Amino acid sequence: MAGINRPPNMEQYILDHLAEALEQDHIKVYVQPVVRTLTRQVCGLEALARWQDPAYGLLMPGEFIPVLEKHRLIHRLDTYVLRKVCENYSSSKKQFNVPVSINLSRLDYELCDIFEVVDAAVRANKMPRSNLCIEITESTLASNESLMRQYIDRFRSAGYSVWMDDFGSGYSTLNVLKDYLFDELKIDMRFLSDFHTRSKKILSSIVHMAKEIGIQTLAEGVETEEQFLFLRSIGCEKVQGYLFGKPMPYDECQDHVANAGMTWEPPKLRRYYDDIGRLDVLSPSPFRSESKRSVSITGRELNSIPLAIVELNGDSAQMLYSNQAFDETASAVDWPLLWCQNNEPTVIPISRISQRLQKLLEDAKTEGEGKLLSVYDNEYYEMRAHRLARHKDICSVLMNVTNLSQMSAMASQQQLDDGLRSLYSVYELVLLINLNDRTVVSLHMDRESDHELPTGSLLVWIEEYVRQRVFPDDQERFMRFICPETMEARAALSGSISTYLRVLSYHGAYDWKSFQLVRIRENIYYLLIHSAENEVLELKSAYRYQKYADDAITSELLWENVVNRADLKFFWKDRERRFVGVSQSFLNYYSIPSLSEIVGKTDEDMGWHIHNDPYRDEEWKVLREGITSRNVVGHCLVQGEDLEIVATKMPLFSRDGKIVGLIGTFDQTDTSANAKGSLKQARTDNLTGLLNSRGVYEDLYAYIDEYELRERDFAQIDIAIDDFEDINARYGYDFGDAVIRETGRALLRCCGNTATVGRVSGCYYTVLHQFEDAKELDTLIARIRQIPAEIKQIDGVPFSIYLSVGMALYSETKNRESMSAQAELRRMTDDVENVSLRQLIENTGRIFQMFDDLPVSYAVYKIINGKDGGDAIVLYANKKFLKMADLTPEKLIGKRVSSFFMLSASNWFEMAEQAGIEGKSVTGCFHDVYTKRDINITAYPVIGPGFCAFTFQIVMS
Repeated sequence: MAGINRPPNMEQYILDHLAEALEQDHIKVYVQPVVRTLTRQVCGLEALARWQDPAYGLLMPGEFIPVLEKHRLIHRLDTYVLRKVCENYSSSKKQFNVPVSINLSRLDYELCDIFEVVDAAVRANKMPRSNLCIEITESTLASNESLMRQYIDRFRSAGYSVWMDDFGSGYSTLNVLKDYLFDELKIDMRFLSDFHTRSKKILSSIVHMAKEIGIQTLAEGVETEEQFLFLRSIGCEKVQGYLFGKPMPYDECQDHVANAGMTWEPPKLRRYYDDIGRLDVLSPSPFRSESKRSVSITGRELNSIPLAIVELNGDSAQMLYSNQAFDETASAVDWPLLWCQNNEPTVIPISRISQRLQKLLEDAKTEGEGKLLSVYDNEYYEMRAHRLARHKDICSVLMNVTNLSQMSAMASQQQLDDGLRSLYSVYELVLLINLNDRTVVSLHMDRESDHELPTGSLLVWIEEYVRQRVFPDDQERFMRFICPETMEARAALSGSISTYLRVLSYHGAYDWKSFQLVRIRENIYYLLIHSAENEVLELKSAYRYQKYADDAITSELLWENVVNRADLKFFWKDRERRFVGVSQSFLNYYSIPSLSEIVGKTDEDMGWHIHNDPYRDEEWKVLREGITSRNVVGHCLVQGEDLEIVATKMPLFSRDGKIVGLIGTFDQTDTSANAKGSLKQARTDNLTGLLNSRGVYEDLYAYIDEYELRERDFAQIDIAIDDFEDINARYGYDFGDAVIRETGRALLRCCGNTATVGRVSGCYYTVLHQFEDAKELDTLIARIRQIPAEIKQIDGVPFSIYLSVGMALYSETKNRESMSAQAELRRMTDDVENVSLRQLIENTGRIFQMFDDLPVSYAVYKIINGKDGGDAIVLYANKKFLKMADLTPEKLIGKRVSSFFMLSASNWFEMAEQAGIEGKSVTGCFHDVYTKRDINITAYPVIGPGFCAFTFQIVMS
């Protein structure tokens, strides 16, 4: 136990033995489970350090952390814990595939670039950045505000989750929340140590405040079921404490979770449950989106609102959450027993739910919102539904049941009954407008005729409706009709006001609707809306309208529709072959976002022909000779594939007969458009829609042909998703497929209209790209390397991918097989300091396995720039070399030469540069100061620029 048989000077003992403890792994990483309150699943772990000293047993953090902070050595411990956490992710396969949080000391930010330390460890183990959470205490923030703000921004923008630890333990915590952006608050456990009414109110306020500013909540120190149930009831998403497990070693944690009957939260559902957790069950307006929370709310919404969360999963449903108000209100309605009984969700078949309620839930699932009115025991009830989160077939829906008969806006039950039932059968939309408090409530809606469920501010609804739904030419008339300032005066005499307006319908066209305001009593109105197409036609006929201005077909109207709406891919250019304009169909075909991306450029600037000359020559003939080229077959790079097209181009003449440009139209040929039937299928990868290996190699011959004819060089770029087997093992094959698809889409966005893009097999892709200047390739490679930073989630799951990239030029070898081999070799040796050790050993072992049994020592290096001059990374060493150095591959591969090499580093590096950079074979002799022996070495160029191999042979005396 801590505190027993300690040395007289414990502080000095810790300082003297820190290096040994780190080197010998005496410091152990313990983890404590973090549990999702909605599901009781383990959704995370916190990493904690324990010192298992061989002489004095277990040392607790309180004994050694203050000492290390005092002597400014804490960053060595934190770096060690970080590395162990990342290595555990790399080695644990399916286990512990939940986020792990680590505590960083305030001194870490001063003693090193802790972001680079964290990111290097994460990259080296190919760990998703979303799986590592950074905990920061308030005292850390107070130490250097500007520095910490920079670090927090760096971590969050890179994809890490940043938590505020020990929230509530300091005096200026609220100022911290105002000044910094956090993803999660970790509520100080002292709030639970004295668990009484005052603590509960404070905890409720903290959770409510956090939800209002978009921060998740986690309470630590949970020891009793009472504490857990209370935290769950107020919407705290996660808890941690001895109720679910103490800090323990990784292996024990795995056994503990299984023995306790708990399960691990699937990573694919993490975002789904996080989205549910955004709901503030303590909010007076839970149905309002964040953008509408600043709008004034009605008295009805400020009352205690009955709330529940229903989860739909295939053919079943269960209640994840319900508050007391919901249970009391819903119990009076013909409602299935879905809500939680004794806080345990009950799963029932959806078939047990009434058809109207099934439709309501389905509307919320598919449309995002739903509402229905129900009459039960002579009282009106309103049921509202709002989709919170969705993952494939799983969907969570926020439910609310309100007794409309008790609404203050309704003076009595009779006011609802007056003609209400008959209105629903006639009108598509029935709204109740209250001018006293400027509110609008939807009483009835035909979902096929409208998409809105207005409830709340009348002015906000008017603004949104006129902007989104009313035909532009009718908007001014609608605003006059619905004007709250004049409504009472206009309707006082006749009791109603009506008009006809064109409104956007669900099929995308504007249909005539009848709008009628019916006065119930002072300042209370029904707004009744129904289709009026036939009525308007009759009116037109009665007044003998022969022709309307908006029906006239003018040349301007014709041109506008042809350019913007017709399925015609056409373009027009100036006398220098530069694009002046194109049709919308043209932009859609190439996935070009706007006209500005193409105006002023030529075909060559756009880079979408492998062979440029035929198209250039043809257009010059049109411009200089005035000929029209009809139905000319050609090829064009579109979305990573060289497609066959047919084009017609003709000269454009000015009014005085001068050729001022050309206009052309094109489309895919029948063989290309119909995809040549089975041939297209044979060229296309079914999973991504990219070319497959056959399609890539067929296009490759076109690039080679262009090089042989005109010496137009091109590059083959090979890309692979790193550690893809681990992704399948951890997340499942469906998720692995999603990673492959998303990576393919990202590659298309990078270079789809200027290059051939294909998935040749598994997680491997190939890009073929022509270039005029090497800078073009540098830019393209940089964009491809940026893809992992741009992909923050896959299929709704926070995730990080890692790519290896290798490039070879055709001009290097002028041979297809050799170019492909070079590209693959460079891909397999890419980013060697950040690739996982297991993958690096596997890759280089495959490349150089023929040297394994060579009778002389043989090693391969990749040259890099070191801090103190030249350096190199060891990529491979054969058996003879490992025996001579007395090292294992794990201790040698991936290490810098300067960190271990026994020869004179400067002279060795001169030879490495001559071999790897200049392409020479050089020999030399070195004296090993450790073994007292002379060693002959020879350096050779291998793979390509930047790589070299050495042979070592001991000189026998």
